[in-house]
Amino acid sequence: MVAGAYVTKKNSKLPNSTTIVQPSETLLSIQAISNQFLNRAAQSGLILSFVPEIREWTRPSLISWRQEARAVAVPNWSELSETQHALLLRMAGTGNDELLFNYLFRWFFVPHELSHALETNLGGKHDNAASEQLANDIAVAFYMEQEVEQKLMELERILENALPNLPPLPDTPDYFNKHYQEMGQNNLPLYAAYQTTFVLNSIHKRKNLSLDLLFKELVNSKETKIRN
Repeated sequence: MVAGAYVTKKNSKLPNSTTIVQPSETLLSIQAISNQFLNRAAQSGLILSFVPEIREWTRPSLISWRQEARAVAVPNWSELSETQHALLLRMAGTGNDELLFNYLFRWFFVPHELSHALETNLGGKHDNAASEQLANDIAVAFYMEQEVEQKLMELERILENALPNLPPLPDTPDYFNKHYQEMGQNNLPLYAAYQTTFVLNSIHKRKNLSLDLLFKELVNSKETKIRN
């Protein structure tokens, strides 16, 4: 596939699922989200010189943008480690852990990670906290344009129930930026607490987000601090 081949008609949308709230679970549906997101970014002038791959690839950080592979590494439920299963169980409780997994790692974080791909390859430079918050803002704004607010509201409910089960955020200023790598490797519960807070911040302001403005901010070369 040639670079830019994902560009399609303006204003095309993903299938609307306003009656049955279900996260995407198959690689085909995840690829459809990726295609639609890249189409929308291209409409705002953000076009990569390559087409990112969606790869089922379970890593310690669960989902991530892998620059060296030019791929979004998407985790598979059956391949999760005991530590990863324990974290999801801690967050969501028995019977809801796989639902949380599907909503976050097989749906919501797909445009989030593709935002990191755009930022990395098109000149954006933000500190880690600002980059994570911005990627979540973009994911929420994208899904609002896709008219799947009901799914965002369901994710909001799940995460609000999960947050009290995670460690409190440290009072230390700039802790997330200073300990970003350490948390990702050795303290997934605390990292999850931060990321859950970031996602909820984005969902709470969903009606006031402009995807075009967020795309412009994404490729701004100035380092920024996290927006409250």
